[in-house]
Amino acid sequence: MSKLSDIYRSNLLLKLADIIEENADGFATLESRDQGKPVNLARSTVIDEPVRAVNYVRNDPIGVAGLISPWNLPLYLVGLNRWGTRSAPALATGNTVVCKPSELTSVTAWVLMHAFKEAGK
Repeated sequence: MSKLSDIYRSNLLLKLADIIEENADGFATLESRDQGKPVNLARSTVIDEPVRAVNYVRNDPIGVAGLISPWNLPLYLVGLNRWGTRSAPALATGNTVVCKPSELTSVTAWVLMHAFKEAGK
């Protein structure tokens, strides 16, 4: 990621936010099935909040960020929520991110991985 331009990284993250927003109902359903959260709660706390929180920050890359998500919030790997940030700022600044989702809620993380891949096309 560090060799990509600031503008390109920003566009990738904005595209990822669009993909998540377009598939919000599916992600909310997966969250509900994966760990038992009501669909409406999953939609409001882990999908709507992250999409609204997309920001772009310019800093210099420092290396690799390791992220471990809890079983009850697997979409926090995306890292944009009202409690803080995770992967998006690291990616925006050119760092590499290695995510380790909970083995208890791996379906949502697997679908999210495909959203990242789609954003990079």
